[in-house]
Amino acid sequence: MTRTGRGSTVEFAITEKGRQRCALPDPTAHWDRTWDNCWRLFTFDIPESRRKDRLTLWRELRSRRLGFLQLSVWISPHDIEAVLNEVVEAHGIPECFAGFECDRLFLCSHAEIVSTAWDFEKIALEQEAYLRQIVGITSGLRGATNLPTLARLARAERLSYEDAMAHDPWLPRVLWPKGYRGEKVHRAHQAVRTELSRRLPQLVREGKVNSGRYDRFT
Repeated sequence: MTRTGRGSTVEFAITEKGRQRCALPDPTAHWDRTWDNCWRLFTFDIPESRRKDRLTLWRELRSRRLGFLQLSVWISPHDIEAVLNEVVEAHGIPECFAGFECDRLFLCSHAEIVSTAWDFEKIALEQEAYLRQIVGITSGLRGATNLPTLARLARAERLSYEDAMAHDPWLPRVLWPKGYRGEKVHRAHQAVRTELSRRLPQLVREGKVNSGRYDRFT
């Protein structure tokens, strides 16, 4: 973070390094995307003798928010061709693999696909935990009287938000399961970042922040 001016005219700007460290992916682009009613499936075959490779591939697919439909069948409503090419080229794991696009379902519904491929019960618990915690964090931010307290609360919120979104596939709105809390979590996160941007300059104007310690905030 950089500072210009003094006293009541002080202004702050986050550095590019700070932006990179603080930036979190924005799920709204995924939520608001118009779905083309097409599921993308990825299948592969890795023998039991290469169990370590199979687990590595599973971790890669989960980290990219694909759904676990069956043992070697993963699914997503988003265009994942580039993502899968990246995974395969980076790890060279599957001996036999293929990607498919499916624009018609029978014997099941889209809602059943969603409930099978992603554990939304677990996701709901993680997001409810964030929403409970955020009440105390927001109150703490408003009452914070020094930078270490502000930084501690900011980091706690960030880690809690990351946990709340870690397993969320960020599905298009039309596929959201009943009671989905992801959007409420994201709005609460944005409100916290807004409160942080308000409180930091306020503490500086009140003379409660040492100008040589801004880097600790990011």
